[in-house]
Amino acid sequence: MNSKVSIVIPTYKRPVFLKRAIECALTQTYSNIEVIVVSDNDVGSEAEIQTLQIAECFLADSRFIYLSAIGNQGGCFARNRGLKAATGEYVNFLDDDDVIYKNKIEMQMKIVEQADYPIAVVGCKANIINSEGETYRVEEPKYDPDNILFSQLKRNISTTTLSLINTRVCKVVGGWEPIDSSQEHLFLIKIFNELPTFQYVNKVLAEIDQHDGARVSNNSRKPLGTLKLTEIIEKRYVMRLTPKQHRQVESARDSLDTQALFLLDKRRLAGKKFIHRLIRNPFQLENLRILRTALQTCRTRRLN
Repeated sequence: MNSKVSIVIPTYKRPVFLKRAIECALTQTYSNIEVIVVSDNDVGSEAEIQTLQIAECFLADSRFIYLSAIGNQGGCFARNRGLKAATGEYVNFLDDDDVIYKNKIEMQMKIVEQADYPIAVVGCKANIINSEGETYRVEEPKYDPDNILFSQLKRNISTTTLSLINTRVCKVVGGWEPIDSSQEHLFLIKIFNELPTFQYVNKVLAEIDQHDGARVSNNSRKPLGTLKLTEIIEKRYVMRLTPKQHRQVESARDSLDTQALFLLDKRRLAGKKFIHRLIRNPFQLENLRILRTALQTCRTRRLN
């Protein structure tokens, strides 16, 4: 078995990082790949001109495909363009400022090929890199292997760059859905709702860059996306849960929603939600984190 893998790289205003991302994709030890770069830059912009110049360096490689800019439509639109063009049985959405190690796809595909059941997503560990170029933590999935959808509803168990995903399932669920933030969290919820199977390679196979700068997805509206994701979960997915599981998901989302409301300066709503949470879960350490967010937000508002 030598299934084809598509590596999709959406890019927006970051030509300085793009070449590195393309090179790490094309130098994978797994041979049956294609690399699809999707420009989300504005047509004719300086960023698009620079991005095209980089892409031209790789056009001689038959495995390389470049989808030129049709305007800045956002990360979800760019990833869906790449997904539509993908011909591989599995797909890896690689952020343009991240790096995957040369054996990542090979090690993940070994899991796919050895499994006796279809796998929706194969993850891995990653080094998280700060703005000084230092590794400050290692990210690894935390989940219940007996209930993947429930785990994903509580927290995002994998991230875009780390995930090797069944292409057919990606297309069946309709691809990426444009919300203000939490797009990958919602995307994997949809994936696991369709096919709730997940495994991961217990090794660091990627580096996730946490620097500041332009992103395909605009994080300035992150709190709105957090609240929208909670609304979607309640409308579409809680009926799949037991009452106990629903309470656990609700508690996890309450924490995120309370912080989002504080960031949006909706203090009355945030306060009511936080008090409700304290009554239900008075001894959780997460309560201290929420309080810290609230105090930091209030301090920032006063300074501004």
